[in-house]
Amino acid sequence: MYLNFFENPDYASVFSGSLEVDNIVMMLSALLGNKAVFEAGETVIVLDEIQECPEALHNCMRQLLLQYVIVGGMPDAVQTFIDTKQFNEVIRIQRDIVRSYEDDMVKHAERKDKSRIKECFQSIPKQLSKENKKYQYSVVKKGSTSSHYLGSLQWIEDAGIITRCYNLSITELPLDGNAEEDVFRVYMCDCGLFISMLEDVTSYDICFLIFIHNIKGIFLLYIWYN
Repeated sequence: MYLNFFENPDYASVFSGSLEVDNIVMMLSALLGNKAVFEAGETVIVLDEIQECPEALHNCMRQLLLQYVIVGGMPDAVQTFIDTKQFNEVIRIQRDIVRSYEDDMVKHAERKDKSRIKECFQSIPKQLSKENKKYQYSVVKKGSTSSHYLGSLQWIEDAGIITRCYNLSITELPLDGNAEEDVFRVYMCDCGLFISMLEDVTSYDICFLIFIHNIKGIFLLYIWYN
């Protein structure tokens, strides 16, 4: 069943009261008449342009988003969270994955690049905790320049572990055409792995703040990750 809140604002009235499934089904059947056919275990409701109806399952979606921010998308981390609902177990799995990344760097990279690749990778949390507007090679190792680490950073990106976010000279399309190649920040492709790379106190503080004080937690995470 497809509901587009932009094309038909009346659909928003369905979500103005209780968000219990039975109530939503009852309201939709009243609003849509014969067009509303529900089969238990078979019917999928697609909510398009959902920003036009903040009441549509908003709190649940926000909670799921916050869980994803911490858990990320690595299969083992997701399954551990589903099985245990314990973030300490999730972080343990994530750190095992990070260590396996580091092992692969040592195993597969050329000998002369091994230590530099690992240093670039381990510097990511430090880079993002600073107010610098760009990735700084001198943060990786004092006195270093791009000529020392550019290839190492590229190796990590090619492995699908990190992604670069470039500054724009002009905020217009095409974005690639307006990107400043030497002005960028580096992020982990998986947000959960990034949180696991922080020190214990910070990792668990973020978990606690996000779920006890949602707004403060989101703001803190924004500061750390952006």
